Amino acid sequence: DDAADDDFGGITADHVIVSDEIDNAIDGEKAGLVIKCRSSKRLDLYPTKTKSSADAEDAFVDFEGPHKSMNYFYADDSPELTAAAKSRGWVRGSSTPGRPETNGVAENAVRQVIEGARTALEHAGFAPKWWAYAGKHFCFAHNLTEHNGKSAYSIRHPDNPFGGYKLPFGCLIDFKPSPVKGKVVAKFAPRSVPGLFIGWHLQPGGFFKGDYWVISLEDMKTLITKPKNARIFVQRVKEIFHNADDGFEFPGVEVFVRVVTQVQDDAGAALGAVDGFHLELPRAPTAPANTVFCADASAAGFH
Repeated sequence: DDAADDDFGGITADHVIVSDEIDNAIDGEKAGLVIKCRSSKRLDLYPTKTKSSADAEDAFVDFEGPHKSMNYFYADDSPELTAAAKSRGWVRGSSTPGRPETNGVAENAVRQVIEGARTALEHAGFAPKWWAYAGKHFCFAHNLTEHNGKSAYSIRHPDNPFGGYKLPFGCLIDFKPSPVKGKVVAKFAPRSVPGLFIGWHLQPGGFFKGDYWVISLEDMKTLITKPKNARIFVQRVKEIFHNADDGFEFPGVEVFVRVVTQVQDDAGAALGAVDGFHLELPRAPTAPANTVFCADASAAGFH
């Protein structure tokens, strides 16, 4: 799946930093590195627990993939990014210190990812702590979006066209549970269970080999019945199912909320926005069956 160096040889990058503990991601990430190919427009977010040069280099290695094709790196004077680029042996350009507008491509990419993740979270009803998954989803949706018959994904992998599902963040799907994190299923029970789609698992270089990230609807409902003991397991699975004629449903919540709210159920038990979901559990909103997948942040994945 090599492509010409001119298609993906130069990249830029910048960090997203969260300032408060309340903004930490669901798995504890406190920062994220946004990387963009300046020619193909391929985009990715790498959530990290530190802003170290080691974490930056790990992200660079994954973005580049098995074919060492990167030849030019442009960014601000971040010492972590400088050290990581130097370790990779890349030709290095830099922006004017104190003038972020001179690194406008990276700044715009960061803003694009933040706005895209925020919109996806609100539309799906997830709390802000899920920003790492929403941001990754937004980036790959962006990479799949075609312009003039080509996408960033097809430019990077011209011999391996994408053949998976194109689904919005947080939509209802059915999936076959992971044998690692899934529960034991009775012999005559259905082999698929309902869940929420939260992204695509990618190989180094951003290559899709058919795996997805999902969470089960049962886990989400446990937040209501046993909020103190509930845990959300993100599962990597191979088999998911979605009928395009059914449109999209978002069981997460009806309205995105930033603060914990308290409500009373019929038995008088206190419920709230626990572990990333507001605990009203509607089957709406529902997108129409003819909804078209896209990566426009302003449209929450639809137009």
